[in-house]
Amino acid sequence: MEIKNWLLSAAAAVLCGCAANAPASLLSYNIQIGLKADRETADLNGTAEAIRRVGAETVVLNEVDKGTERSGGVDQPAFIAGKLGYHYEFGFASPRPGGEYGNVIMSEYPLERLALIDLPSNAIEARSALVVKVLAPEPYYVVGTHLTYDRDLEEVRVRCVGMITDYMKTNGFTPFVLMGDLNARPDSHTVARLRELGYLVVNDIAPEEKTYPAGTPRVLLDYTAVYPADAAKIVTHFVVNEPAVSDHRPLYSEIVFQR
Repeated sequence: MEIKNWLLSAAAAVLCGCAANAPASLLSYNIQIGLKADRETADLNGTAEAIRRVGAETVVLNEVDKGTERSGGVDQPAFIAGKLGYHYEFGFASPRPGGEYGNVIMSEYPLERLALIDLPSNAIEARSALVVKVLAPEPYYVVGTHLTYDRDLEEVRVRCVGMITDYMKTNGFTPFVLMGDLNARPDSHTVARLRELGYLVVNDIAPEEKTYPAGTPRVLLDYTAVYPADAAKIVTHFVVNEPAVSDHRPLYSEIVFQR
């Protein structure tokens, strides 16, 4: 069943009082370099098909390989975007033997690449945030990122969201949507900091929704947040029931920007 149902979305928009603008449909998905939930079986076609079934106009992907030995030299951003007919930008985070590893922003609309922000992390794996402008009929900004996974580096994740926010505000790239695997739980200092900085944390409307591990999700690690909080209304938001394609489940949202 296709998730993108425009009639339902339009009805929801009317109910929330925001029918003047069409909703932007967004997907955040950690694809684990195209490996299935068993972490051993590669199935990049399955990854592309899972994204296609959701039908979001703009997608942020985490854990994407580009030409690496471990992924058979495949340019995963080009492969997935080619399967879907999307425009895309790759955001380098760290090198891997034979290639690169990072984040991707894809959209059915053209993308204007604006920046790649280097972020602090642990000593093993560098991190970054990719900034684009989605050239939809009503353009909007998106930041795609994947923060460090170390549980004892919460202060680093907090610093990262501050750096991203400062950069976007300083350059006038607002309002914007921040999406990705933040490796932070809902009660973490990182997510609390988003709220303190003035974000609308979209996940807050469905606190019971979890994204990891995909088979039987126990924790929420993936987020969509809008800055500033009064820049958008939420139409719908949920975790997609996709238990096998990656070790995370996809996170789907529809929002309407307040122009």
